[in-house]
Amino acid sequence: MLTVIEDKEWLQELQEKFLEKLKSQTDEVRYPVLGHQGGSWKDEAHYSIKNDIWFCGFEAENRYWNGFGRGEPIDGLNANITCEINFPFEGINRRIAGAFAQDDFGNIFILHRGKIGGGRRGIGKSLFQEQYRGKFEDAVDGDRITEFALIGDIESDNLIQQIASFVREVHRIKEDEIDFDTSTFSFSEEFFGRKTISGRESTIANCNHGIIVNRLAEILEESGFLVGKDRNRDLFTYRGKQIQNIFEIKPDCSNSSLYSAIGQLVIYGINTSANLFMVLPTGLEEPIKEKLKSINIELIEFEWIDGMPEFYEIEKIKK
Repeated sequence: MLTVIEDKEWLQELQEKFLEKLKSQTDEVRYPVLGHQGGSWKDEAHYSIKNDIWFCGFEAENRYWNGFGRGEPIDGLNANITCEINFPFEGINRRIAGAFAQDDFGNIFILHRGKIGGGRRGIGKSLFQEQYRGKFEDAVDGDRITEFALIGDIESDNLIQQIASFVREVHRIKEDEIDFDTSTFSFSEEFFGRKTISGRESTIANCNHGIIVNRLAEILEESGFLVGKDRNRDLFTYRGKQIQNIFEIKPDCSNSSLYSAIGQLVIYGINTSANLFMVLPTGLEEPIKEKLKSINIELIEFEWIDGMPEFYEIEKIKK
């Protein structure tokens, strides 16, 4: 299980590593004007052209402040801050949304408590938890267990994409008009027991989950689909109050991922006429593909190209 890191010296080292890792994966340095409730100032921002995000980090009064924004920052002009991933100097501070956590194998992950603000009315933690397309992980948080949004793996060569996915998600949740009521798409939870704890490989792989979901959602929206998600379904398309297609997305082809995806699709498909899709990396054996077809689950495969997933046989998805 993940454990939130509290040690002062370790947190300082991780903040420094976090910034250096991100700087090494960005392209340009700009000097825009940044601002929040505390005022505005001109500062150094590092920009990733490919991911179209920038970041700025420094020590604030009681936290390591890390601001992120979308779009190209321009020297001397205002750059809007989309979200912050801040960390306390030491200990547990639940007013600060970001956290570093270590798993049982020594891997370090970046987490977020889901406290976001700004944008349209009603923005807050509950909406974030309902709409976030990434994965959540439980972590030992001082004297309690807390559910966090999983942002990324600090050692990943894909860290900037993981951060970019989170930033785009916060922007989407803040700014998009959600024109459907997810309570319409309800299902019984009586089939579910306790949540299982992810192992080492699963947690690392899950850091890329949001990237996969967001890219698939973009493709579907570009094709004219109405796309939604809720707390229990990675992604679905709908028309009016009717779900058309349900997608369960897994970052690997392990047995546990397959069993989990099959179970989730079967349960979430109860009392609907929706088409069921499992989304997996390429490489699944043909006999397993045939078994999936026999239980009315279609397969959409993808592979990683230049840090982004490319999907195959998207034409299977019908309106």
